[in-house]
Formats: sequence, C-alpha cells, structure tokens
Amino acid sequence: MILDCWTSGVGHFSEYVTIADSDGTQVVQTQETQFWLPNTFHRHSVTHNITAALEVPGFHTVRVYLDNQVAMEYKLKFNVQPAQGAYSTQA
Repeated sequence: MILDCWTSGVGHFSEYVTIADSDGTQVVQTQETQFWLPNTFHRHSVTHNITAALEVPGFHTVRVYLDNQVAMEYKLKFNVQPAQGAYSTQA
C-alpha cells in the first residue's frame, strides 16, 4: 500500500504511482486518481493498494507523478519470502 497526502495547492490535480525493479523495468503502474484542492488549507490523501507480486528481490524505485510530472522518487527494498507451507524435497 502506498499512501500520499497532498497539501498547499489549489486546483484540480491527477496522480499515479509507478514501481520499477532494480533493472529499471516498470513492474507496476497504478490507476490515475484525480482530486481537487479548493484552497491551501485543505489536504487530500490518495491510497494505492498494490496487488501485483514483485518477484525479484532488491531495491525498487517508486515514482509518484503529479499532473504527469515526477513529484517524488524513492527506493524501497523488497524481499521475496517463500509461500507458507512451502517445503523442499532436498536432503
């Protein structure tokens, strides 16, 4: 889940998020969300529920776009865990 909170703006805006793996390949793009801030004292929160399986461990780049421009970019480290109940047949 990615949660963004927008403040100090006035007008209509659109936002979406992308996630790229360590090779730069985009693995997730959320739906675009549109919102309106009537004045600089209001705020608007956007929640993106990420349901895609990220299968490659390592650092991924998260980019938050506001009106089709990168507003924020940061790295997150993802670890891959075996499914519950998974077992190995190796001795």
